[in-house]
Amino acid sequence: MSDDPKNKPVWPGAYRLEGDRTKVLDLFFAAIRRRAPEVLESLREKVLPVFMARGGSPEPFELALSRWTSQFNLAPRYDRSRVANLQDQELAELFICEQSLSGFVTAILRHWSESPPEREALTLQQRIEYSAEDELAVFNTMFALWIRTGEISSSSAPPAPNYAFGCSPWNPRRETRAQARHRILAELTTKVDQALEGEEKRAQLGGLERAPLKQQGDHFEWLVRYQIQGWSHNKIAREYKTFRQTVAEGINSASELLIGSAWKFWLRAQKKGGRPRK
Repeated sequence: MSDDPKNKPVWPGAYRLEGDRTKVLDLFFAAIRRRAPEVLESLREKVLPVFMARGGSPEPFELALSRWTSQFNLAPRYDRSRVANLQDQELAELFICEQSLSGFVTAILRHWSESPPEREALTLQQRIEYSAEDELAVFNTMFALWIRTGEISSSSAPPAPNYAFGCSPWNPRRETRAQARHRILAELTTKVDQALEGEEKRAQLGGLERAPLKQQGDHFEWLVRYQIQGWSHNKIAREYKTFRQTVAEGINSASELLIGSAWKFWLRAQKKGGRPRK
């Protein structure tokens, strides 16, 4: 199996917390870091000072954050005529997405505001390169706590006990070695399957949902190019040496993972008119 991170699944496990988009936000902001660092520079220059000086009133910060998300096409588009056609579930997902993005960005700002002074002396690009993995780890922890306020995080839960499977020992007088091996492996396989099935049922009862099967690929970079930088599908296809249809499907897929079922009401509309660019 290739070590290329693009070949790795978005979610390492089979299940995730219901509605948890932390991994998708990680990948999306990592792509922003690589391809559109001006977005983070603007966040630091225009929003962070307001965040740090917010005091007891959240209104100036909320306004600054709203302007920032609108500037870079990160906010859902609440057009009345379009929103009126949304189902209740889609409206809920659009709201959750907006809150998830706000919570994630707030976690970034909080981490920046609490960074050691020596890190603050670095340039933006140096900070990004210096602390990318560290920040992502912090984002994961902070966002998980934010989205599950009041609940015990999984990191603080007691570790599950080790599995202990037993089976009848080999009696050389009654079985050949090959027969014993075959029997023991069959017995253990049955017990392992039963244990895993039990864990899966507990996961479902505990509120986990099956994670979508998707590899990281270039799709989140394409989404940044399209949504934030305004590139066309054709331009992205030329840059990444792939087909336009592949790009369109990848952007739509990444948007759905990031936003949910109402993703079409977040993704910017394609420009119409004139002949398609070649």
